[in-house]
Amino acid sequence: MNRATAIVLALAGAVTGLSATACGVQPTDVIPAGEAPDAHDSGRGSTQLTLYFRFDGQLAPVTRDQSDVITPSGALTTLFRGPDAAESAQGYYSALPVNAAPPSVNATANPVVVTLPYSMRVIPSSGLNQIACTTVAALSAAGDSPGTDGVRVVSTDGSTTITCGTS
Repeated sequence: MNRATAIVLALAGAVTGLSATACGVQPTDVIPAGEAPDAHDSGRGSTQLTLYFRFDGQLAPVTRDQSDVITPSGALTTLFRGPDAAESAQGYYSALPVNAAPPSVNATANPVVVTLPYSMRVIPSSGLNQIACTTVAALSAAGDSPGTDGVRVVSTDGSTTITCGTS
Protein backbone atom coordinates (compact mmCIF):
# COMPACT_ATOMS: atom_id res chain seq x y z
CA MET A 1 0.00 0.00 0.00
CA ASN A 2 1.47 3.35 -0.96
CA ARG A 3 1.52 6.42 1.23
CA ALA A 4 -1.37 8.17 -0.55
CA THR A 5 -3.67 5.15 -0.13
CA ALA A 6 -2.79 4.89 3.56
CA ILE A 7 -3.60 8.58 4.08
CA VAL A 8 -6.95 8.24 2.26
CA LEU A 9 -7.89 5.19 4.36
CA ALA A 10 -6.89 6.95 7.58
CA LEU A 11 -8.95 10.01 6.68
CA ALA A 12 -11.93 7.85 5.71
CA GLY A 13 -11.75 6.11 9.08
CA ALA A 14 -11.53 9.42 10.92
CA VAL A 15 -14.50 10.87 9.00
CA THR A 16 -16.56 7.75 9.71
CA GLY A 17 -15.69 7.92 13.40
CA LEU A 18 -16.54 11.60 13.63
CA SER A 19 -19.81 11.21 11.77
CA ALA A 20 -20.88 8.40 14.10
CA THR A 21 -20.30 10.58 17.16
CA ALA A 22 -21.88 13.61 15.50
CA CYS A 23 -25.26 11.90 15.16
CA GLY A 24 -25.85 12.18 18.89
CA VAL A 25 -25.38 8.51 19.76
CA GLN A 26 -23.59 8.38 23.07
CA PRO A 27 -21.93 5.23 24.39
CA THR A 28 -23.64 3.68 27.40
CA ASP A 29 -22.91 0.92 29.84
CA VAL A 30 -24.90 -2.29 29.68
CA ILE A 31 -28.38 -1.66 31.05
CA PRO A 32 -29.61 -4.63 33.11
CA ALA A 33 -33.18 -5.60 32.31
CA GLY A 34 -33.47 -8.83 34.25
CA GLU A 35 -33.32 -12.40 33.08
CA ALA A 36 -35.28 -13.10 29.93
CA PRO A 37 -37.93 -15.79 30.13
CA ASP A 38 -36.93 -18.80 28.10
CA ALA A 39 -38.39 -22.06 26.97
CA HIS A 40 -35.36 -24.29 27.06
CA ASP A 41 -36.09 -27.98 27.20
CA SER A 42 -34.80 -29.29 30.52
CA GLY A 43 -36.07 -32.73 29.64
CA ARG A 44 -39.03 -34.91 30.43
CA GLY A 45 -39.36 -35.67 34.10
CA SER A 46 -37.52 -32.59 35.37
CA THR A 47 -38.06 -31.62 39.00
CA GLN A 48 -36.75 -28.05 38.53
CA LEU A 49 -39.84 -25.86 38.80
CA THR A 50 -39.54 -22.32 37.43
CA LEU A 51 -42.18 -19.90 38.65
CA TYR A 52 -42.48 -16.32 37.47
CA PHE A 53 -43.09 -13.73 40.16
CA ARG A 54 -42.55 -9.98 40.21
CA PHE A 55 -39.38 -8.40 41.53
CA ASP A 56 -38.72 -4.67 41.52
CA GLY A 57 -41.60 -4.17 39.08
CA GLN A 58 -40.30 -6.75 36.59
CA LEU A 59 -41.15 -10.34 35.71
CA ALA A 60 -38.56 -12.54 37.43
CA PRO A 61 -37.99 -16.33 37.42
CA VAL A 62 -37.62 -18.26 40.67
CA THR A 63 -36.45 -21.86 40.51
CA ARG A 64 -37.48 -24.40 43.12
CA ASP A 65 -36.55 -28.05 43.50
CA GLN A 66 -39.65 -30.23 43.52
CA SER A 67 -40.03 -33.81 44.59
CA ASP A 68 -42.74 -34.34 41.99
CA VAL A 69 -42.53 -34.23 38.21
CA ILE A 70 -43.48 -30.81 36.85
CA THR A 71 -46.83 -30.32 35.10
CA PRO A 72 -48.43 -27.06 33.97
CA SER A 73 -51.38 -27.60 36.35
CA GLY A 74 -49.08 -28.29 39.31
CA ALA A 75 -46.88 -25.32 38.47
CA LEU A 76 -49.86 -22.95 38.31
CA THR A 77 -51.25 -24.30 41.59
CA THR A 78 -47.87 -23.52 43.18
CA LEU A 79 -47.72 -20.10 41.46
CA PHE A 80 -51.11 -19.11 42.89
CA ARG A 81 -49.84 -19.87 46.41
CA GLY A 82 -47.42 -16.96 45.94
CA PRO A 83 -43.76 -16.63 46.86
CA ASP A 84 -42.56 -18.60 49.86
CA ALA A 85 -41.23 -16.81 52.96
CA ALA A 86 -37.61 -16.72 51.73
CA GLU A 87 -38.64 -15.40 48.30
CA SER A 88 -40.87 -12.75 49.88
CA ALA A 89 -38.01 -11.68 52.17
CA GLN A 90 -35.85 -11.21 49.06
CA GLY A 91 -38.48 -8.91 47.52
CA TYR A 92 -40.43 -11.26 45.23
CA TYR A 93 -44.18 -10.75 45.08
CA SER A 94 -47.13 -11.80 42.95
CA ALA A 95 -49.68 -9.84 40.94
CA LEU A 96 -52.03 -12.82 41.25
CA PRO A 97 -54.69 -13.24 43.93
CA VAL A 98 -52.89 -15.41 46.49
CA ASN A 99 -54.59 -18.69 47.38
CA ALA A 100 -57.28 -18.17 44.74
CA ALA A 101 -58.59 -21.28 43.05
CA PRO A 102 -55.93 -22.38 40.55
CA PRO A 103 -56.79 -22.48 36.86
CA SER A 104 -57.17 -25.62 34.78
CA VAL A 105 -54.82 -26.24 31.85
CA ASN A 106 -55.33 -27.84 28.44
CA ALA A 107 -51.72 -28.41 27.39
CA THR A 108 -52.67 -30.25 24.19
CA ALA A 109 -54.45 -27.23 22.69
CA ASN A 110 -52.60 -24.87 20.36
CA PRO A 111 -52.16 -22.40 21.88
CA VAL A 112 -52.19 -23.91 25.36
CA VAL A 113 -55.39 -22.90 27.19
CA VAL A 114 -55.43 -21.84 30.84
CA THR A 115 -58.97 -21.48 32.21
CA LEU A 116 -59.58 -19.30 35.25
CA PRO A 117 -62.66 -20.17 37.35
CA TYR A 118 -63.37 -16.46 37.95
CA SER A 119 -63.27 -13.04 36.27
CA MET A 120 -60.10 -11.99 34.50
CA ARG A 121 -60.66 -8.48 35.88
CA VAL A 122 -59.04 -9.49 39.18
CA ILE A 123 -55.73 -10.18 37.39
CA PRO A 124 -53.61 -7.34 35.96
CA SER A 125 -51.56 -7.84 32.79
CA SER A 126 -48.46 -8.46 34.91
CA GLY A 127 -50.28 -11.38 36.55
CA LEU A 128 -51.26 -12.76 33.14
CA ASN A 129 -47.57 -12.68 32.26
CA GLN A 130 -46.80 -14.69 35.38
CA ILE A 131 -49.33 -17.29 34.23
CA ALA A 132 -48.02 -17.42 30.64
CA CYS A 133 -44.33 -17.66 31.55
CA THR A 134 -44.86 -20.22 34.31
CA THR A 135 -46.95 -22.33 31.92
CA VAL A 136 -44.25 -22.19 29.21
CA ALA A 137 -41.54 -23.09 31.75
CA ALA A 138 -43.60 -26.03 33.07
CA LEU A 139 -44.20 -27.36 29.56
CA SER A 140 -40.47 -27.19 28.87
CA ALA A 141 -39.65 -28.93 32.16
CA ALA A 142 -42.09 -31.68 31.22
CA GLY A 143 -40.31 -32.10 27.88
CA ASP A 144 -43.23 -30.71 25.90
CA SER A 145 -42.97 -27.99 23.29
CA PRO A 146 -44.66 -24.82 24.47
CA GLY A 147 -45.17 -23.73 20.86
CA THR A 148 -44.92 -20.17 19.62
CA ASP A 149 -48.56 -19.13 19.80
CA GLY A 150 -48.51 -17.99 23.41
CA VAL A 151 -50.91 -19.05 26.14
CA ARG A 152 -54.65 -18.44 25.83
CA VAL A 153 -56.16 -17.39 29.16
CA VAL A 154 -59.92 -17.90 29.35
CA SER A 155 -62.11 -16.67 32.20
CA THR A 156 -65.76 -16.28 33.05
CA ASP A 157 -65.79 -12.90 31.31
CA GLY A 158 -63.49 -13.20 28.31
CA SER A 159 -60.20 -14.45 26.98
CA THR A 160 -56.84 -13.20 25.79
CA THR A 161 -53.67 -14.69 24.34
CA ILE A 162 -50.43 -13.79 26.11
CA THR A 163 -46.92 -14.42 24.86
CA CYS A 164 -44.46 -14.85 27.71
CA GLY A 165 -42.77 -11.54 28.46
CA THR A 166 -45.37 -9.26 26.87
CA SER A 167 -48.28 -7.51 28.45
